[in-house]
Amino acid sequence: MSTSMLFQGLSSQGMSFLIRGHVHSRSYLDRADVQALLNDLIHSLVHRPKRLKTRDISGLQVGTLDKIDNALSSVLTTQDSLILGQLNVSREAPFTSVVAENVQRVSCTPGTRVAILQKLLDWATAQDYDIKNALFWLCGLAGTGKTTILRDICQSLHKLNLLASSYFCSIQPSSGDSRHLVPTIARHLASRSQTFKTALVEQLQQDPDLFSATLQIQFQSLLCEPWKAATNSRVHSLAQVVAVDALDECDQGEEFLHLLLDAIDAGQLEGIRFIVTSRPVPDLLQKVRASRPDSPQVSLHEVPKGEVNGDIKRYLEASLTLPETLINELVARSNGLFIYASTLVKYLKPLQLLAPIEFERRLEMVIAQQPERSSINPLYKQIVDVALSLEDDGGTRRRWMILQAILCAAEPPTAHIVARLLGVDPQIVTAVVESLYSVLFAGDFNGPIYIFHASFHDFVVSYIDGEHYCHLLSIHSILAQSCIAEMTNHFTSIYVDWNLPLHPMRI
Repeated sequence: MSTSMLFQGLSSQGMSFLIRGHVHSRSYLDRADVQALLNDLIHSLVHRPKRLKTRDISGLQVGTLDKIDNALSSVLTTQDSLILGQLNVSREAPFTSVVAENVQRVSCTPGTRVAILQKLLDWATAQDYDIKNALFWLCGLAGTGKTTILRDICQSLHKLNLLASSYFCSIQPSSGDSRHLVPTIARHLASRSQTFKTALVEQLQQDPDLFSATLQIQFQSLLCEPWKAATNSRVHSLAQVVAVDALDECDQGEEFLHLLLDAIDAGQLEGIRFIVTSRPVPDLLQKVRASRPDSPQVSLHEVPKGEVNGDIKRYLEASLTLPETLINELVARSNGLFIYASTLVKYLKPLQLLAPIEFERRLEMVIAQQPERSSINPLYKQIVDVALSLEDDGGTRRRWMILQAILCAAEPPTAHIVARLLGVDPQIVTAVVESLYSVLFAGDFNGPIYIFHASFHDFVVSYIDGEHYCHLLSIHSILAQSCIAEMTNHFTSIYVDWNLPLHPMRI
């Protein structure tokens, strides 16, 4: 058998194995290695006059060299995937992600939020790119519908192939951790641009410490520098869009915004448009208004109340079967907060068919509430009171402690963990979660327990009603003592390095 036929019969996997053998002493194989290796292989093959004939060399040029090139490309592609796979990305962040089993982010009800959605779409699809308009700031009080609006616009941009990345921050899943923010956006951009991907991989090869670097270093090395390398090869006629939701729920949201605005002003991210949503946190709001006075901005809590109430009415009509007079009453009690309407639907809708008497009772309780201006707290209070109140005062206190433990844990806990920390039966914890189905959810039987909206956390930590209130210092002390007791039972000794910052690695 000729050498040409031998190489032509070698599989891509086999060729990859041979190539890997040539570079066993190297951590990574870069493009220069590939070219040098290809040249060496060609040289070793064509300088065998006794074994190769002219027709073999011809066949080698046509078939074998292509196979070598394909195998080398396969090795590089695999290697790039392995390197990028080490980035600390959040799988809960994209708009398409499922928050938990059978729980995903919702979209706007058809016919609602029409004006703001059109304004966002017009901005995102504008032909001319202008640094001054590269940021769209969508601001609003808790519960005004920022996340739902952004999910809708992300869906529209995805269909238009204009969405480069979406990152939905949360105080509960990993997306609230700033260590995931830049790596996730960079990974999304790498999936859309081969040049960006190549530059990003080279950055990570040259400095493996970038995987765990500070936000500032990652922003420059994983976003700005690879994007600069990819600028000349961009083929999209329209700018790509990166969407970041609830930046105020990211632990370094202010720092990220500062870096983003500086990079945009310096032209380092030219060709990318950014949509950022946030509550009107003073530091963030002041930064945007001071540095980007001409940028498109929308404050949802300043949208005319008639427009908002009309959208809430359409949502309630599509979700609940009620007379118009009752719908209008509920719209009035929503006070312009979509979270009030959506929580109300979660609270009442399951009962409308399954338990109509209880549905009527709870609806009457809602109507009887004394409304508060722009607040969902009366509805939250009713939900908590109905779910946690028992004839046995001890049982009520125990349920209230369970709720506090769930909301004050550093990460979303499972029912089993809460039960271990508080010394109660896991079935009691599960019963509490199930009774608060309109504000809490768990993905599966023993999955992490989440809240639907951050405003419920705010309500609980500020809740005071007689003897029932949330004392943060007390509940954190109880959880800390329980954790230490658990560790003492499993470890012979515990060493605390007080020189480290407040971080799990301290212990």
